[in-house]
Amino acid sequence: MDNKWNEYKKILKIIEKYYPKECAFISQEYLDSKEYKKLKRIINDAVFFRQKEKEYYEMICSIFSQYHVKRWDNMTYPCFQFSVLLHKNQSILDDDVELMDELGGRRYNLEIFISRISNYFYVYTSEHIYCKEQIENWMFKSHSATFLLEKKYINRLRKEMKKIGMNKLNRTMAHIKIPFIETELLPSRNHEVEIFNCLFSDMVIDYY
Repeated sequence: MDNKWNEYKKILKIIEKYYPKECAFISQEYLDSKEYKKLKRIINDAVFFRQKEKEYYEMICSIFSQYHVKRWDNMTYPCFQFSVLLHKNQSILDDDVELMDELGGRRYNLEIFISRISNYFYVYTSEHIYCKEQIENWMFKSHSATFLLEKKYINRLRKEMKKIGMNKLNRTMAHIKIPFIETELLPSRNHEVEIFNCLFSDMVIDYY
């Protein structure tokens, strides 16, 4: 219990370095805060982003050599994001619907998030379901990292990350809500902001 508490306090200190407390994102106070300016300096560092993204991409490709790896080039979030298509030797087609038809209407990705403001990464499996006959064509679910993959892949990913000083954030810690802090997409008044959102992305809320 002490280890969990110490880790939480450590993560909270990191978050408080980049997100001002009790401050609405739409306010000038938020935009002028030293925390937000510090976050923006990291997010806007394109040279460092490209360099690290390439290193991570090559590492992930070497681990998942039989799978297609997609890198997300969006620099506006405090993370690097990669999606491993969990269908062996299946290429990404030009059209999402065409790919779903090829896969029988069900697609699985291993989602990998690597923080740009801390030494943590997070991983889980996303499931995409497509049914053209229904009004709501798309459905999304999330599962553990080893929902489909053999544990050896995740263990190797963890080992390679450990070599460069990155630790896997566990699920319980990722879902802890952070009071009095909000992000661009998640207001604090509804207590929606979780550790995951601060370290990785506030665009993603349906993670495992």
